[in-house]
Amino acid sequence: MNLYPLKPPSAPGHPFEPNIAPYLQQLVDDRSWAHYTGSALDQLTAEIHSFTGCDSLLCSSGSVAVELALRACKIQTGDEVILAGYDYPGNFRCIEAVNALAVVVDLAPQSWSIDLNAIQEAITPQTKAIIVSHLHGEIQDFIAIKSIAEKQGIVVIEDACQVMGGKQAGAALGSLGHIGIWSFGGSKLLTAGRGGAVLCNDAALMQRARVASQRGNDAVALSQLQAAVLIPQLKLLSEATARRWQHACCLIDVLQQGDWCKPVHIDPSCENIVPAFYKLGVMVRGDSEVRDRIISAANSRGAEVGPGFRGFASRSNQRCRRIGELNHSREAGQRTLLFHHRHLTASLDEIQRVGEQFNKLASESA
Repeated sequence: MNLYPLKPPSAPGHPFEPNIAPYLQQLVDDRSWAHYTGSALDQLTAEIHSFTGCDSLLCSSGSVAVELALRACKIQTGDEVILAGYDYPGNFRCIEAVNALAVVVDLAPQSWSIDLNAIQEAITPQTKAIIVSHLHGEIQDFIAIKSIAEKQGIVVIEDACQVMGGKQAGAALGSLGHIGIWSFGGSKLLTAGRGGAVLCNDAALMQRARVASQRGNDAVALSQLQAAVLIPQLKLLSEATARRWQHACCLIDVLQQGDWCKPVHIDPSCENIVPAFYKLGVMVRGDSEVRDRIISAANSRGAEVGPGFRGFASRSNQRCRRIGELNHSREAGQRTLLFHHRHLTASLDEIQRVGEQFNKLASESA
């Protein structure tokens, strides 16, 4: 098998490679590169507000941002926080970090989206917040989720770390919850190697997040250098998002010609949704062993693919309260295969070949 069709372009890949040099040079010229505050941080905050409509608290990682959001909600010992049984493991650990109890609910069938009926079943007088993540190209129904939560006085934390640039109902993902989260980690759609942001328009919540972030010396702050490299990326985000969506649709169309997986489903004609793809997800039609054989064979040929999260279906009852058997969450942990977004920066012809090669490879690995 030809190795090249499975190898994505080098990160970040044309046409989304920003010219960061002038932004860094400005910090050198004005000698502000080591300052705790300055023009780069101010400009990034303004750019985020322009894109999302939200005020932002810049910090050292997306996980730190989730913890700050929980602390802003005054989550403490004895409180409960709902999250899906298949999610980023750091979100579970953030709940533990504030001494609250994670209440784990199932996914909707054949998806990576939280089951709305399960949310309602999980709510108790101790429920104070819910963390909901957009994963693998799917966009959660935040209008419905907020409706459920607000009737019970529950705060919704929107983890948009994988979907920066996406939109729902005309609003930027990350701005739909009561508090939103972005991540600027090394492989993300906007990257400074590390970093994150809390997004919020509630002055009281934001003030409590700022107090929680200070810890005596602003220990979890974003730096001027990190802010400088993010500014030009954010200027290209809408263009990059549209291009990745177009290319994702191409890859999905080809993968659907095989019978080895069920790709993420997003209707490209839906005017109210603009998806963003950090990792494009598929559900392999088989168990984890079949999926892992496909991943191993693809990686040996240069592809950037991997499994999804393990999920929380097997977490101890001492660490969480589980609602039901979490069968769909367990299934997602066993069957999810993810394509890194660098594959989506290739040309459409190259993406066509990648899809065809994966269909062949999957048939050989079954």
